[in-house]
Amino acid sequence: MTGKCLITGANGYIGSRLCEYFNYRKKKFTPLNRSNSRGIELDLSLMEFPDSLFENVDTIIHLAGLAHDSKSNKDRDFYNRINGLSVISFAKAASKNGVKSFLFISSVKAEENSVYGNSKQLAENGLLDLAENTDMVISIVRPSLVYSKNPTGNLKKLILALRNGLFPPPPEVNNQRSLIHLDDLCIAIDKILENNKKSGSIFIVTDNIIYSTRMIYEDLCFSLEKNLPSWSMPIPLVKVAIKVLPSAKKLFSDDRYDPSDLSEFGFAPILSLKNINESLF
Repeated sequence: MTGKCLITGANGYIGSRLCEYFNYRKKKFTPLNRSNSRGIELDLSLMEFPDSLFENVDTIIHLAGLAHDSKSNKDRDFYNRINGLSVISFAKAASKNGVKSFLFISSVKAEENSVYGNSKQLAENGLLDLAENTDMVISIVRPSLVYSKNPTGNLKKLILALRNGLFPPPPEVNNQRSLIHLDDLCIAIDKILENNKKSGSIFIVTDNIIYSTRMIYEDLCFSLEKNLPSWSMPIPLVKVAIKVLPSAKKLFSDDRYDPSDLSEFGFAPILSLKNINESLF
């Protein structure tokens, strides 16, 4: 990159760590947030993008958006505006102003029929249409569930419950789930940004390990230095819980995705869930 990189959502979970990685690599970038805590202050949901925003910008990594799903269809229009329409509008403005590369952080949930998943799919479809009508290289990255020493969402709740002895040991039910360490994800994003020349490409990023809920429990015990209990919940009890408790159904469901081969870009994941407390930079 000869010009600078604009990173939106730089105060977020992934964005803040990505900025740290760019600092570590001594790469030029400008953070963009809704607040003026650092970098440029801009509310992307307003869909007003001054040409000055793109001055000397070669590349954009777009992370800004709503990160968690909503169970209410009343939120659908709001999610579509923030996670879908504003992304497309932003990318079109970037293309018009000569930005060379636009990398959008989507989600594996874009394949899911949900308020959040549909909003991500809306953005992806708009970007894929734009990719056919612009010289700007558009890349779409779909991370699986992201973990790190400071996780968010359900994984954070899971670790807290385990730490406090409130997460009983699950049996092995052979469900399959995909995850990715935050640091590996940051490196993958950088490698895709540097090397991908095929506009409209979609990349699924995982740590290449297939986890069951039991394996996740064991790996988290290892990371917390907790001894594994000698017992586990009876499978019949788990089957009942799955039928009556949405949280149990989600915990023991499949959430597996086949990762894209990024070896040609020089990327291979290094860390696994056992290394959740480790850092690569």
